Amino acid sequence: MPSLIVADSGPLIAFALIGQLDLLNELFDEVIITESVKDETTSDASLRGARAISNQIRMGKITVTNDVKSSLYEKAVESLDIGEAESISLASRLGCRVFIDEKKGRTFAKKNHLAVVGTLGLLIKAKELGYIGQIEPLITRLESCGYRYSDKLVRAALKAAGE
Repeated sequence: MPSLIVADSGPLIAFALIGQLDLLNELFDEVIITESVKDETTSDASLRGARAISNQIRMGKITVTNDVKSSLYEKAVESLDIGEAESISLASRLGCRVFIDEKKGRTFAKKNHLAVVGTLGLLIKAKELGYIGQIEPLITRLESCGYRYSDKLVRAALKAAGE
């Protein structure tokens, strides 16, 4: 069975900013986003990461779908933004992981029995599989782009990656 992942905006942008979008295709057979996530990430070409994400979509490395509405979506959109709610709904329908960083969205997904993974988790997995040599420089680049992780989370990620 092919491995799928549904990506939310935040981690997709993070991977674009550190030049690692191709890692997603190394780790998964198919990367899927919703139309809302596409709009959030690419509607303005001046947005950080927009061009890289648009190129991945154009090259067929990221699949876009708008088939996301469900009762889970209706429940999720009460407390989450549309992109997160759609991503969670789609991942539930497809029976795959959701690639999401925002704490509220992760908590909602877990409460609804979805497997979640975030930016740092996928960087750790990419290192374990030999696609990257170290995660620390990538975390530093993310932080220089404005991403904020607690010291505790960074230490745990570095430990899990053997760094």
